[in-house]
Amino acid sequence: MKTTFRILLLSALAFLALEGLMLTRSSSHLEAARKLRSTGRILESAREYQSCIGFSAPWNPFADSAVRELERLAAREKTKHPQLGDDLEDRLIRSIRGTRSFYQPYRKTLNRLMARRGKSP
Repeated sequence: MKTTFRILLLSALAFLALEGLMLTRSSSHLEAARKLRSTGRILESAREYQSCIGFSAPWNPFADSAVRELERLAAREKTKHPQLGDDLEDRLIRSIRGTRSFYQPYRKTLNRLMARRGKSP
């Protein structure tokens, strides 16, 4: 019984440490993306958003924010610079698809983006 408890305790601690690392990393990427976006460095900003999304995990509000912000940025840029807007949308689609494991996070956003392009997710 003691061994089982220790294994469960160590597993829980490892999970919490990993989740903490992911939250810390995604937070720093989101902050960097926002700074770059505010200075007009759009593509560099998009790369930071993509990195943040890559740290997607349950209960990670930073990755959720990155998805929303990159989608808004793509829509905004599409009105001024259609090619850049399309590139940003492509980056968002690839980032969302890259988070897939046993389920697909951000499925509604992915479906919406793919529908705009006339494709199925």
